[in-house]
Amino acid sequence: MLRASNLIALAALLSATGAIADIVPELPPIPNDLTTPVQTRLAFNGDTGMTVGWNTFKQLSSPKVYYGSWPDQLWFSASSKSSITYPTSRTWANTVKLTGLTPSTTYYYKIDSTNSTISSFKTARARGDQTPFTAALVIDMGVFGPDGLSTRTTSYTNQTITFPLKPGEHTTIQRMLAMKDQYEFVLHPGDFAYADSWFKEYSLGYINGSVADGAAMYEGLNEQFFAELSAVSSIKPYMVTAGNHEANCLNGGSGNMTEASFCPIGQTNFTQFTNRFALMMPGSSSSSKLAKRLGLSGLNDDDLKREDPSINRRVRDDVSFAKARLAARDARRSSPTAAAVPPFWYSFDYGMAHFLFINTETNLGNGIIGPDEPNGGQNDNDGPFGSYMNQQVDFIDQDLANVDRDVTPWIVVAGHRPWYVANAFPCPACQSAFEGLLVKHNVDLGVFGHTHNQQLIAPTKNNQTDPNGWNNPSAPAYVVNGAAGHFEGLEPLFLGYPWLNVTWANDTMYGFNQLVFKDRQHLEIQFINSNTGNIEFSQTLFKEHEASK
Repeated sequence: MLRASNLIALAALLSATGAIADIVPELPPIPNDLTTPVQTRLAFNGDTGMTVGWNTFKQLSSPKVYYGSWPDQLWFSASSKSSITYPTSRTWANTVKLTGLTPSTTYYYKIDSTNSTISSFKTARARGDQTPFTAALVIDMGVFGPDGLSTRTTSYTNQTITFPLKPGEHTTIQRMLAMKDQYEFVLHPGDFAYADSWFKEYSLGYINGSVADGAAMYEGLNEQFFAELSAVSSIKPYMVTAGNHEANCLNGGSGNMTEASFCPIGQTNFTQFTNRFALMMPGSSSSSKLAKRLGLSGLNDDDLKREDPSINRRVRDDVSFAKARLAARDARRSSPTAAAVPPFWYSFDYGMAHFLFINTETNLGNGIIGPDEPNGGQNDNDGPFGSYMNQQVDFIDQDLANVDRDVTPWIVVAGHRPWYVANAFPCPACQSAFEGLLVKHNVDLGVFGHTHNQQLIAPTKNNQTDPNGWNNPSAPAYVVNGAAGHFEGLEPLFLGYPWLNVTWANDTMYGFNQLVFKDRQHLEIQFINSNTGNIEFSQTLFKEHEASK
């Protein structure tokens, strides 16, 4: 594979010799009805709400969603004024929040347009619900088809494509759609579409085009990917955070080109990612430790922090009005909600589990430079986000401290760059920033990607394998799975760390994970083969999670 520093020279040669025609990646057609919803996506909004997002080829004055309990009885509607775009985008991102729903209930919905269809979703399980459930985990997934991962074995410039799809092989999106009844929602911590790799794809002959068409190539790859993904994201809540390939139009730079010198306005500083997801993801959620401590029955910390008069009336039988106001004030001060910056870092509860998304690209805190920040080693100039340097690590610390393990015994942390990984490029800055917090708060599982293969790392802390292994360890276990598939295929494993206890690994197949929460003590981690749907490997993590007395 060519080094990044050689890409510019190759690109110039290809353009000068006419080896590549002036054709950009295929753009999805613009419908006659510009209100037609495309790239539809869902996200949890607590256990009594759902956020619906979609794009249109015109700005909407009042995006609206109809919904109800039956497909022929969409008697309710919700709307917003949220229809936003950025300079190089052909579309507007629309967001509507549905509220007042019943937990763990199927609803049908239709986006307001003359050219939309009825679909469905299921709301989140109520926090504390101990019913078994399964979540899908997918990371590092790009476009499938002619402009991405396909059955092609050579590029337009006759370079060999490693790990192409076999004829008839299922893509990860196709397999996730086929298995949609086996999981309830999706976790995707980073790297979508690989639109920022347009220049690399062009230079290596993976796609046709020219440098002058770079902005259109970037948008074309994004539009293709999110159109493909909507088959899943329109029916399953799709919870995300950022990876390095969301940062800008030329992730990592190329030769003398950097983000600042090359990317147009609209294709820097995670703009596409935040435009699409910032209003979709929730702020934070914790399992009511403060409300429980104060003896406010039937309430959670989100209720308290609103200081709603109706909530105060609800608690007068338990405590005085003055105490309720004091509890509301304390909740606002101690709740991490204000420190959450979705879609980069935030949390939510689902049944017996608490899920925390973190940002490994920027905002590492305590003077640690994030990989995608200025001087982070990637030729990038992105972030930081939030209002102060330590906002993310403060949020993580507060959020995890507020988790009531009696209610949500399992804690899963999802980010993009791993620090324990059978790869030559772990993220030591991420380890310095986050590992201590995960260990401090007894996190059960960390899930990461970035490396384009599949790995299961035994419970580990401070570079030492937990002596208990998978049987009630005190350290977090780690899934590393960046093998969903993108144009460059897979990466070989690197097993050069003698202290790294790799329980299982694979670098020859595309796949994703299912996390099966069986009860408060057993979590099964499954590695799914995208082609066959088979479980290639599974491991059960046992944690005592004894209820407090």
